[in-house]
Amino acid sequence: MVPARHQSLKYIGDNETDGLLISNHGNVSVTVRGRFAISGLVYCTRYAVRLNIKGCGKISLRGVCKRLTLKITGDCLLDLSEMKIGEVFCEAKGNSTIISGNVKVICRAELQNEAALILLEETFIVNAVTTGKSRIELRPVVLQ
Repeated sequence: MVPARHQSLKYIGDNETDGLLISNHGNVSVTVRGRFAISGLVYCTRYAVRLNIKGCGKISLRGVCKRLTLKITGDCLLDLSEMKIGEVFCEAKGNSTIISGNVKVICRAELQNEAALILLEETFIVNAVTTGKSRIELRPVVLQ
């Protein structure tokens, strides 16, 4: 069996792009620092995706992912409402907001300061720690 490749993407400084594409070719690490407005597609059904975000802005992703690890610091909005994810490991500090969609299980959620994790669907949470004014909210989508 061939070992999985590890891919690394970096967005440093001021970035505005809607062309982020993460595919099923190995584990992926994405680092974002500075001011940003990033959106894109994820199709990673067999491997893990790691997002390291530090700064302020918005990231919007759609697609499918087996395992997603998040480490967020700063004032940012991470919109995962159009993602289908197997496992999520999350660490957020500052005034960050994470909007999750179809997540099977949140294995770890560590929120500090004023960070918020907003669940659009009922999700199984294994380990959650909130400190300061951080919060975990359930806001189900109402179809009209």
